[in-house]
Formats: sequence, structure tokens, C-alpha cells
Amino acid sequence: MRTRWCRWLTAVLTGGVCACSGPDYGVRLLDDLRAQGLIVDDSGSPSPAPSLAERESAVVERGSLSLDALLAIADAHHPRLAAARAAIGATGARAWQESLPPNPEVEVESENVRPSDGGFGVSETTVRVARPLFSERRRSAAVEAGLAEIERERFAVEEVRREIHAAIRRIVVETAFDREAIEHYDGLIEAAGESLRIAEARLSAGAAPETEAIRFRVEVNSLALARDRLRGALAVAAEELRTALGGVAIEFDRVEWPSTASLAEQPLASLDEVEQELARTHPAILRARAEVEAARRRVAVAEALARAEPTARLGVGIDHADDEGFIEAGVSVPLTIFDRNQGAVLAARFEVIQRRREAEAVENEQRGALARAWRLWESERERLDAFESQILSGARRAHEQTRVAYEAGRVPLLDLLDAQRTLMEATLSQVELRRAVGVALSEVNSILGREVTASSEPQTGELP
Repeated sequence: MRTRWCRWLTAVLTGGVCACSGPDYGVRLLDDLRAQGLIVDDSGSPSPAPSLAERESAVVERGSLSLDALLAIADAHHPRLAAARAAIGATGARAWQESLPPNPEVEVESENVRPSDGGFGVSETTVRVARPLFSERRRSAAVEAGLAEIERERFAVEEVRREIHAAIRRIVVETAFDREAIEHYDGLIEAAGESLRIAEARLSAGAAPETEAIRFRVEVNSLALARDRLRGALAVAAEELRTALGGVAIEFDRVEWPSTASLAEQPLASLDEVEQELARTHPAILRARAEVEAARRRVAVAEALARAEPTARLGVGIDHADDEGFIEAGVSVPLTIFDRNQGAVLAARFEVIQRRREAEAVENEQRGALARAWRLWESERERLDAFESQILSGARRAHEQTRVAYEAGRVPLLDLLDAQRTLMEATLSQVELRRAVGVALSEVNSILGREVTASSEPQTGELP
């Protein structure tokens, strides 16, 4: 008899009686966290992965660095990304906690103790085990809400990654145009310096007024100041790139700078096409939608908590008066008279409305940012096309005509240098217009997370 009671008591303690049935959420959650490299099993207990807990020094291989290589460095070493990934682990750990079944309660009680002859006399000693009977509803609702929150955090990681990638793209594009502009300024300074030498020689010979030499001196100094400003911008860009890479310092000259001409000439897909891709793939929009789903599932949690959860009790005992054993069992049910969790249910339903409206606002803001960048790109492309067809082509014709006239001896060298300088200034203006086109294009690509040209195949599906 006592053996059977012990077996029964053991079954209750280990979950065999009144246990929660259903899928093993815990194993599934932990396997997912392991697959993402967020946890390791040290000493049989999950713990955060060392790559998240301890930041290692970055080692960048030698050689040139493409844009993709820079993005990979940021993915591996940026602390904001590590923090966002740790948020997935924290959310997953909370969901794992919700997946665990409730612990039973053990109570040992002696009643009617009247000591006799140094023993328990006629008292009764009882060992009881209590455990909730119907916890699966609450448990599954809480875990499903946790899974939705994990999905939200996964999109939050992608959102952070896209912001970091956008900063790197902007720095690379702007630096490429700054470097090209510096080369053009060097040419302009050389041409202006040659004009200055001729003017000073004419001044020494009494063939030209001093104002002519002064004009060229001012021009040389102005061009040198503009070039130095761009060189200072390159130094600032190097620091910005180090920050965007998560503190990883690289040699600026190792970067493979993109072709400025290709950036200015790259065609974009139509506004309708890029807006459709935005709605499908942008992590901020997907995260906001996941937040709506998580809020919906939290309503189910609040509603599950509103239901009374019975608790079963099972006890075995012994009557010391006759040394006979006995069994007792019972069920207790909370009376939900006043507190039916109705306030939490109402708050959860309001939160669904809040998150839905916030998701609409996020999508509207992202669509607006994309449309502005796309319209700016379109406008700058039109300006660039008009300048190249009307101004730059005219400057090239004027330079060619002056060169032919100089070779024929019909115009002086100073006129040829002026025509050459005019062409170089027009070319520099072309660089600045290309820069505006390239920056607008980079903004569109940064919002979309990739290059979307007119010939690109549309993506289907969402982020992994």
C-alpha cells in the first residue's frame, strides 16, 4: 500500500498527474536561439554566447575593401547590432520561461498532535502535493505572444543593420565624389597658376595692369581653399566610417571607391515598383506589423488569465493512533467575483489599436522618405542631363575652337588658358551635379537595402 502511495506521489512531483500537455515549446525555443548563435550550453545550462557578452578586437585582412566588405565588417563588429541580437536572446529567454510548467507545491502537516510516550500519540501526519490543473491555456498563450515578440526583435535587428549600412553607403558615395572633385580642383589650380605666371610676366613687362595679376592670385587662393575644405571633409569622413564600422579603424586608401559616372548614370525602377518593394521588405514596416501581431497575442494572454484556474491537491498520510495510512484529495477554484482581469484585457485590446495605428504611421513615414529620395533623384538627373547637353557641351566646343585659334596664332595663350579653365569649371560643376544624383540614389538604395535598378527583378517574400 505504502509503495503505491510513494509511486503516486512521485508521479505528481514529476508532472505525471495534472501535468500540462502540449508541444515542448522550451526545446523549440532553445534550439532556435542556438541556431542563431545567441546561446551556448555550458555546464548543461544555457548562457549568452561569448561573442555577445565579450567584444573581441577586430582584425581586418589586408588588401582592398569593397563596399560589401565594409558592410560585412560592420555586421561582425558594430555594438548596436550585437545589442539588437542580444534583445532577441532576452525575448527568447522570457518566452522559454513562460513555456516551463508550473512548479508543484509540497506541504507537510501534522494535526492533532498530542504527545504520548515520547511519540506523536494520536496525531495525523500528511504530505500534500498541489499543482494547477489547467495551465496549458495560459502557458500556450504566453509562449505564442513570446514567439511573436521574438519575430519583432528579429526585424528590429534588420532595421538596425539597414541604418548602419545606409550610413556606410552615404559615406562611401560622398567620399568618392569628394575625391574626384579634389582631382578637378588640382587641375583648376594648375591652370589658374599658369595664368597667374603669365599675368605676372606681363605685369613685369608693363604689358598688363596689376589688377590682372591680383585677379588670378585671388582665384588661385580661392581654389586652394575649396580643395583644402574637401580634404578636411575626407578626414571627417574617415572618422565617420570608423564609427559606422563599429569602431574598426581601416586605412582609407584601401577602400574601393565606386565609379562616380556609374552612380550618376544608374537607372532606377519606377516609384510604384520601389514602393511595392518597400512595403514587402523594409524591416521597420515588418517590425511594426510584428508588433501588431504580438499585441494581438497578448490579448489572448490577458483573456487566459481571466479564467479561473483550479488547483488539485493530493495527499498521503499516516494516522499515528493505529499506524494506518490514508489518502486525501481536493480541488480549489478561485472565485472570480471582483477581479476577472478585465482591466488588463481592455488595456491589451487598446494596445492592439495603438500598435496598428503606429504600424500605419511607420509605413507612411517610410513611403514618404522613399518618395522624397526618388523625386530628388529624378530632379537631379534632369538637372544633370540639361547641364551636360546645354552648358558642358558648349564649354567643350568653346575650348576646342579656342585651341584651334591659338594653334593658328589668332588668339593669345591667356585666352586658351581661360577657355581651358572654363571647361574645367564646367566639368567640376558636372561632378557636383553627379554628386547630387549619386547621393539621392544612395538614399533610395539605403532605404530599400539594395540597388534597385530599372532592370532589377522584383523581390518576393520578406526578410529572413
